[in-house]
Amino acid sequence: SYADVTSLTRLNNVLFNHTGTGVTLGTTMTVGTTGNVKFNSGKLIARDTIPSSNPVALFNYELNVTNPAPNAVSVGNSSSYVIGFLRRSINATGSYDFPLGSTAKGYQRANINFDDIGNPTSIANIRAIFVDYAAIPTPLGITECSATYSNPALNNGRWRFLANANEATGKFDLTLYNTGYNNVGSSIGWTIMSSTNTGTTWALASGSCVPSTVTAVSRLNMSGISRDFGVAQSPNTTLPVEWLSFNAKVNERSVQLVWATASEDENKGFEIYRADDSNNFNKIGWVNGGGNSSSVLNYSFLDDKVQKDIMYYYRLNQIDMDGTVNYSPIVAVKLNSSKIKVALFPNPITEITQLHYELEENSTINISLVNPIGEEVRTIKSGTEEAGLHSLSINPNSLNLANGLYTIRLVVNGQASFYKLIISQ
Repeated sequence: SYADVTSLTRLNNVLFNHTGTGVTLGTTMTVGTTGNVKFNSGKLIARDTIPSSNPVALFNYELNVTNPAPNAVSVGNSSSYVIGFLRRSINATGSYDFPLGSTAKGYQRANINFDDIGNPTSIANIRAIFVDYAAIPTPLGITECSATYSNPALNNGRWRFLANANEATGKFDLTLYNTGYNNVGSSIGWTIMSSTNTGTTWALASGSCVPSTVTAVSRLNMSGISRDFGVAQSPNTTLPVEWLSFNAKVNERSVQLVWATASEDENKGFEIYRADDSNNFNKIGWVNGGGNSSSVLNYSFLDDKVQKDIMYYYRLNQIDMDGTVNYSPIVAVKLNSSKIKVALFPNPITEITQLHYELEENSTINISLVNPIGEEVRTIKSGTEEAGLHSLSINPNSLNLANGLYTIRLVVNGQASFYKLIISQ
């Protein structure tokens, strides 16, 4: 057990590496502003001894991690996580894991990714807990992205988040990693639902749908974190636009946006949004979509109302025929930055792909791979390179990469561009 008798102790570099039922807190455990928490084995039980009919009231103590770095808390695993409250300090942007769980349902990780640089959050910290359902929520009966959520909710439980203040600030993606469920039945589609009254009533969460598996259910571009979240189930699948690439190319007096989709379902078209250094996005154009497609479609848009020495941010809002909105990643460019010519072939890949890029001047570069929830999984290359044509081989086997969708992030002199990479071995 852990008891902070001074009420002033701050710990650093806490490692959970034990066996047994877990370490039970007798008071709040606070980890300092440069501290880290790593879950290898064993649970942390943030539990009060006062009995209550409300399960959440049993957990008055908490693990409070005041280091706002996204990697200050590890992802945990099936044998090591927090039963009770975990509070994390956060920055304006960043991807934050909450390794939570319960005695009955086990490990239930959540990830909150504040990845919209145009909509940073002013939340200072978020308190989270996973709670088993007392009664399984009934079907929502709502249709979105061609899926009707007519099955009961996934029966593992719900995540409750509470921001210290400013809970509506910032846009974020949320992924819930489900275990301990046994009522999938006929369900083949999943999304995140939310409740603002502690689970009495439920509705689809804010943001937009994205294809998900039952073990990792996501929604994008959400707002409002202080509520309960669970997983709604559908006997239908969701198939919105699957983004393949989105890039902004700098010309002498304009910015050329180019993007591609791998598949489309009822795609009406794309709204083009731009923000400058003020971070206020405004609609600047429209491009018609391809409707329904199972092959790669390429699109472009020319923005000629730009000025030099201003950083511009671009985002696409893809609109379905039923009005559903799906959001692209955000790309940023500046007219006085170096022009970067990039080619990636083959894509999808089964063995090795070649990334070719041309630098106009000697540059500092960083090339990395990012997974679908925004986590950097590999740094492929970092350093300085001379002007000219360069080629880089990417081998999934040597990098120990599983099949799936990744993003290549290419940063040249601080300017980033993004390219989707599909690994299918």
